[in-house]
Amino acid sequence: MQGNRPQFLNKNEIFLVLLKFLLREYRDPLIRRSHSFTKMLTFYMLRKKLLLTKMIKFNNRYYSTLSLPGFPSPAYYNLIKNGGMNFTSAGTALKKQIDTVLLAITSNCSLSCNYCYEKQNINSSINVPVEKWIEVVSNLQSSGTSIIILTGGEPLLKMNNLLKILEKGNKDLSDFHVHTSGYSVTKEKVKELKQAGLTAAGVGLDDYLSERHDKIRGGNSFNEAVKALNLFNESGILTYVNFCPHKEILSLRELINYLNFVKSLNVGLIELLEPRPCGDFLFKSRNELITEEERQVLLDFTLMGNKKKEFKDHPLIYYLAHIEGKNQMGCMMGGLSHFYIDSAGNVNPCVFMKVSFGNILNEDFEIIFKRMRAAVPFPFHGECPSLLTSDLIKRKKDELNTLPIPYFYISEEWRELFLN
Repeated sequence: MQGNRPQFLNKNEIFLVLLKFLLREYRDPLIRRSHSFTKMLTFYMLRKKLLLTKMIKFNNRYYSTLSLPGFPSPAYYNLIKNGGMNFTSAGTALKKQIDTVLLAITSNCSLSCNYCYEKQNINSSINVPVEKWIEVVSNLQSSGTSIIILTGGEPLLKMNNLLKILEKGNKDLSDFHVHTSGYSVTKEKVKELKQAGLTAAGVGLDDYLSERHDKIRGGNSFNEAVKALNLFNESGILTYVNFCPHKEILSLRELINYLNFVKSLNVGLIELLEPRPCGDFLFKSRNELITEEERQVLLDFTLMGNKKKEFKDHPLIYYLAHIEGKNQMGCMMGGLSHFYIDSAGNVNPCVFMKVSFGNILNEDFEIIFKRMRAAVPFPFHGECPSLLTSDLIKRKKDELNTLPIPYFYISEEWRELFLN
């Protein structure tokens, strides 16, 4: 199935789109302030620095990253109102907007991905009522949140709850995404998600070869992922892939093969995620996860895919570890840009950071969020905090026999690491 095809704009076309948008909306003082020529040029240069030299056009909207709603749209204007374009002012009053929040609305899953950041909860008996998720979404939207991602586990296994959350969410305030393996997807489910207001779907796809992919995730997961991408595209839902590269694919040749494959599936974007100490990877050393040489391969891949003319019609590569690297934006966890609530209700600063600042089943979300923001007041310009704290997390897990680790138990070490 060919489905709907995203279009990819190069850096010159991006500048023209931004200029046209500014001229068309110039009468709005809010747009005029946030999209002045100077700010537009700053945005343009920042994207270049982060290697985001493409923009996606889909369904007459433009998508520049996974952390911004498509524009023009009411959700995009809401972002502007809350200072969401002040990217370099995270942690200050100039940027109140939260870019992305991931909500694991279920622990149910039929797969067994070895790097799964929700591994400790998968198929557990803990259940956050759907009414609580709806309440949290309302709180997030009142605070200002651009993208709300409904994940799991496998959210399609809790279809009724997924639809209830989507239907209650205000699409004028946020874009809604779903993260799925594709397991249990059907044409009917995708149609219902579209009608409920789903903007985009991120499908887990870790290889272009089915045998290697299924070895990582289990089951018939490769075919399910491809089927899901086709069905979402056919329905007019923007698609991207969540890609965690494994050792066998970490060569430039293999990565280009992967890029060509996902292009054939009409995917708009590749979210490139480095492996982190989560799930079965918790007790791996840093070099077992990824070496500096392998990081360079991923950087070369991103440069080629996003900048070379031969790949101009290929998906945008969104290399998160580079974007939030110590010499770029810095780590933006803890609500500076993103955070995560797991399927047990624990509020974590990042999907990879197994530290809980509180649980939405026991405490008001607003209180938990303030606590987390106080502990992460500004972007962290260093190595990924999940790597820096992995030994501490493992030690505390053994002592307390729990995961994530309650912040209370590591607050002194946290302050020493992040605030000194």
